[in-house]
Amino acid sequence: MKFKLNQEKELELKGVYKITNIVNNKFYIGSTSVTFKGRLKDHLSQLRRGIHTNIYLQEDWNIFGEDSFEFSIIEILESSEEILNCE
Repeated sequence: MKFKLNQEKELELKGVYKITNIVNNKFYIGSTSVTFKGRLKDHLSQLRRGIHTNIYLQEDWNIFGEDSFEFSIIEILESSEEILNCE
């Protein structure tokens, strides 16, 4: 998976993110109140094992492979309330 970040340290923050299939431009929008790094680790673990809860994301992952996806941060937020409202 490729990363579209301004700085590596952004992965230690929280907020709303996007996982994009760069082949067909389909995307998944998610949020985390932990850290982007922790949530991304969860996504990768599930996708690599073929058990992701989003069947559409999992299907594209199976078809196009890990290198066809990009992780990007949409917005960095502080509170859980802000994160859910923005998502």
